[in-house]
Amino acid sequence: GPDGQCALCAAEDESFDGAWCFGTYEGSLQRLIQVYKYECVETLARPLGRLLAGAFPRDVEFDAIVPMSRRTGLTMLNVLRRRRATRVQAGLSLAGRRENVRHAFAVSESVTARDALRGKHLLLIDDVLTTGATANACARVLKRAGARRVSILTVARADRKSSWPQQQQSGGISDQTSANRALGASE
Repeated sequence: GPDGQCALCAAEDESFDGAWCFGTYEGSLQRLIQVYKYECVETLARPLGRLLAGAFPRDVEFDAIVPMSRRTGLTMLNVLRRRRATRVQAGLSLAGRRENVRHAFAVSESVTARDALRGKHLLLIDDVLTTGATANACARVLKRAGARRVSILTVARADRKSSWPQQQQSGGISDQTSANRALGASE
């Protein structure tokens, strides 16, 4: 919708307030993310960052950006920390994903971190939004620590149901030719 929430997220009890992505997690975009994430091909960070920037909502103001991974390479508000290790989310059901990340995140104990969050609209940054379990877990702890709103921006969004509205790829490009062009790949 106009507030950055897809119909599925609006129908569920989500802790985050909006979600934007570049494209659908499939085809060459999916493979690029997997190569970056699981094969640690760091040279893909900049091209994937360009795709992420292409999906950045230009009509919404954020007070701070919060990475959900330390591998972003960007200087951001580092107030979110893992309280415990979690299993890889890939292959887990929605219930399994939610259980896997339950109580896995916390906000830094420092007064400075809590002051930095109070009343703010935060933008979480991640690679893929699949079920929203991790984003929800992070948004919940950030809001408990004083954040007013928490939204998420990802490179890709898993198409959880074929009826997921394509217009929710706010500002993004969904076709693979355009994704390849943005990444500088030959066609």
